[in-house]
Amino acid sequence: VGVNSDESVAVAKGLKPVLNDLERQRAVAACRFVDEIIPASPYVMSQAYIEELMETHGIDFFVHGDDPCIVDGQDVYEAAKRLGK
Repeated sequence: VGVNSDESVAVAKGLKPVLNDLERQRAVAACRFVDEIIPASPYVMSQAYIEELMETHGIDFFVHGDDPCIVDGQDVYEAAKRLGK
């Protein structure tokens, strides 16, 4: 599971998350269905980054909550959606 860095969230949403990097990483890692976390994942992922994750970490799908993920007018999951992931 990718955990976005404080900085990437602040740039994308205009403020830092309530929990800091380490707190979010620990919370996600504690979930029983999580095999591995990828710290400091960028909020906006390029297609190259997505393909690298799929190849090096065996990631099958990219998911997010139901809040909009639009940065500079672009869906941050557009590349993953194009790949059917």
